[in-house]
Amino acid sequence: MARTEFLKNYPEKSASDFPYVVVRTNGMKILDPSRYCSWHMFREPVMECSALFINEHPFYRLKVQITDGDKDLDLYAYTSCKQCSDYIPQVSDDICGELWRIGYKEIPEYLRLKP
Repeated sequence: MARTEFLKNYPEKSASDFPYVVVRTNGMKILDPSRYCSWHMFREPVMECSALFINEHPFYRLKVQITDGDKDLDLYAYTSCKQCSDYIPQVSDDICGELWRIGYKEIPEYLRLKP
């Protein structure tokens, strides 16, 4: 329940009864699987940034490292300079995104359960 709604329902309380804490996530790594096993949300710091042209349009190539269980995976995200407007991505900036992975893992024959 939002604080403003709570205060409406309980007029004897005031905003000062609810101190808040600022949580900073700069530099934090997170890969959050959703109910769809191939769709993830992530927030990562940029490890590398470079500018390039694709079909004569300027883009940024951003390298982030996501954690998938015990392994780190390098992910290259591309964004057009037009989408960034006046912002120029820099190394160590945090970016958020969604990742849809398509594929499957084949289990070797010797590890498969026998009927």
